[in-house]
Amino acid sequence: MPFNSPRLARIAGFLIALAAWTAPAAPGGPRENSPPPISRDEQIARLIEQLGDRDYFARQQAQEALSELGSEAFDALSAATLHDDLEIAARARYLLRLVQVEWTRADDPPQVEALLDHYGWLKPEDRRERIEKLARLPDALGVEALCRIVRFEQSSAMSKLAAVELLAVCVDAPSPAPEVAETIRRSLGGSRRPGGRWLVAWAEHYRDAEALVSHFAGFAEEELAAAAHPGRAAGAVQADVAAALLRFQVAWLEQLDRREGAVEAMRRLIALERGDTDELRKLLEWFIAQEAWNLADELAERFAGPVETTPALLYLVAEAQAGQGKTERAEQTAERALALRPGSNRTWLDERRRLALDLWRRHRPEWAAREFRYVLDHGAENDLVTIATRHTFAHMLYDRGEAREAAQVLEALVEQFERDPDFAEQLSMNPGFARARMTPAMTRAKRHYYLARHYHGLEEYAKEREYLDRALADDPGELDALIARYRLPNQSEAYRRATREMIRASAEELRENIDRYPDEARWYNQFAWLIGNTEGDLDEALRYSNKSLELRPDEGAYYDTLAHVYFARQDYANAVKYQTRAAELEPYSRLISEKLAVFRAALESL
Repeated sequence: MPFNSPRLARIAGFLIALAAWTAPAAPGGPRENSPPPISRDEQIARLIEQLGDRDYFARQQAQEALSELGSEAFDALSAATLHDDLEIAARARYLLRLVQVEWTRADDPPQVEALLDHYGWLKPEDRRERIEKLARLPDALGVEALCRIVRFEQSSAMSKLAAVELLAVCVDAPSPAPEVAETIRRSLGGSRRPGGRWLVAWAEHYRDAEALVSHFAGFAEEELAAAAHPGRAAGAVQADVAAALLRFQVAWLEQLDRREGAVEAMRRLIALERGDTDELRKLLEWFIAQEAWNLADELAERFAGPVETTPALLYLVAEAQAGQGKTERAEQTAERALALRPGSNRTWLDERRRLALDLWRRHRPEWAAREFRYVLDHGAENDLVTIATRHTFAHMLYDRGEAREAAQVLEALVEQFERDPDFAEQLSMNPGFARARMTPAMTRAKRHYYLARHYHGLEEYAKEREYLDRALADDPGELDALIARYRLPNQSEAYRRATREMIRASAEELRENIDRYPDEARWYNQFAWLIGNTEGDLDEALRYSNKSLELRPDEGAYYDTLAHVYFARQDYANAVKYQTRAAELEPYSRLISEKLAVFRAALESL
């Protein structure tokens, strides 16, 4: 049938052109007058434009062709979702939903495989959490997976988030590994997505701070401009992404000793703020880490309303003042923070408990102690918030070397359990309290252990033994007491044999728990902690310690365990490596820092 219809002629022309793009060259080379072949990117670009053709059948043919291309057209389709032509944008979004991405691959490390499991089905907040955990994996294990997310995540915002999380890892590393840059180039070379371009720019220029400043100035401007047009970029641009790009700018400007430019970039971060307390907290924390004291003051002054009514923000202002040497003023500000939200409101008391823990983690134990004591003074004795506060406060005191004071904090709780046996029995049956090791028997055992450590410091080993035995009588699962008993000096052979038998029994019980609960990281960690600090199969302990970190890859205490296992194996290099990671994750822990010094000394003595 002749093409006597313009519509049919256009469709036929389109099909002929499409066939020409994919047809092999004729033997003997191209014809003399044939047009030069076009690249696959150009083919995809033409197909995307064809999605907006006035003819329905032409649009459908382009859509089918792009669907066949699948992930090969992913970048271009992502960009097309913001096309001025609403028909093209809508069809691009539809096609993206059809692309099937295999998030896990056969060669993924177990930690990565676990974090990407069912990734495509997760809610945005859960995907964000997985992205953050991938970025925190040690030894750059999450780099390739994050590149995968940057390239194929349908949400532009989530793709950018993965990019800035990976960039943060690269920027914070003291000397970025060339293999990381190579992985990024291999995985994202040619990507047209914003996050892909950022990462490739870093991979190409990570040794050249001047080039990075130049590139990322443009990237930051693009994001700031997009954020100013929410009609085009609604849901695709998050303020924290633009802020992250500015932070990278600051890091490289600091490398170049261009403090004035760095301060200007920091000041732009203040301009991005809208008064959200969480975002203000993050920015204040960052200014403190950068020792940008004037900017911390500027931020506090500009947002005086939320700062003066939010204890966490006010404590950060006090921390900034202390950093400037304004000790008296800092204490006055901390007192104002303590005075906020007075009374016995349970919600506010629980907020104080969490705030105290955060203050401890930020190396402000004196302020933390005041908040802890406020909860204990105003909370109901039998309230779970009060009980949890006693345990956390006692742990902080013990970590700081105040073992006797830690025991005193728990003593009031032990006496309370004795006064109210019915309540004590209820807590004994509570699975949550058993898991958190806060049942009455466990509380008594922990108090005895703290007293034992107090007497150990005084070298009163008979008293230490007495309290260790009491601890283990109350709770045979108090592993720290069992380890301390194993290390007691001047004990009889019979006592040592009994201790070894207790270790074997505890190890066997932990194996049974591992068999019963194979996805529970704590049992693997506890087994490794016990054996790594006493005696037994160190190969088994190493396997179980690594397994605990596969299940909980960002747990500082588990890296502490792994370091102890390596130390027991006399592998001091790995002991230092993983204890360093533990100290990075829990820099506030005196116990972890002290052990790091021990492990380093052992390595240096070789």
